[in-house]
Amino acid sequence: MNNAEYTALAGKVASNNKLKVISNNAANASTSGFKGDDVLFQKWLHYDFNKDNSMPVDAKTVTNYVQGNLQQTNNKFDFAIIGTGFFAVIEANGNRKFTRNGKFTLNSEGILKDMNGRSVSDVDGGEINVGQEYESFDVLKDGRIFVNGAEAGTIGIFEFAQDEVVLKGRYGDFIINGEPAPVDITRTSLIQGMIEGSNVDTILGLLELTETNKQVESNNLVINTNRENIRSTYKIFSKSND
Repeated sequence: MNNAEYTALAGKVASNNKLKVISNNAANASTSGFKGDDVLFQKWLHYDFNKDNSMPVDAKTVTNYVQGNLQQTNNKFDFAIIGTGFFAVIEANGNRKFTRNGKFTLNSEGILKDMNGRSVSDVDGGEINVGQEYESFDVLKDGRIFVNGAEAGTIGIFEFAQDEVVLKGRYGDFIINGEPAPVDITRTSLIQGMIEGSNVDTILGLLELTETNKQVESNNLVINTNRENIRSTYKIFSKSND
């Protein structure tokens, strides 16, 4: 394998990885609170530093944490975070994940849940149980819950360093390595009756999809042309030795 084919193969792998990211972004363009990803590329030089034989590789996948557009629902169990921070949801095994998707509901026991059945965490890391009977359910900008006029808990809003994120889950939520900190409420507001939309730019995604497909096709052309040249050269040498 010569330098041209090696570079093209590396470029093809990198472009295919980017296609997966673009496809996942597109699939979650309507997922509330979803944060889109991108692939950063870098170049490594090989063999002859006086020639342009750099090999593009995908350095890493990065998440765009820019806030999505707010959508008014007027549902008292929908919430949007304005500013920094994440909701925490508690899975059946007790693990916590972090999300900007504030589309919640109350179960039959009066526990605040997300749409995947996971409990919404309060500021201390526990479940939020407001009971089954209520005439009013109001949440202030700092997350405090009032049921029938009486305070009944606080929705937790947490923050963490981006380098603490170890995995992005199936619902677009985040798994972190370490302990999150309660957000500074002076930098964040919780709005009831609204949700945050995905921050995926679908038009930009279509443009990136077209450009990345072109890169894949270009790399395939280099690979196929190079291999055809090798076959042709082999045939010429084979005939000359007959």
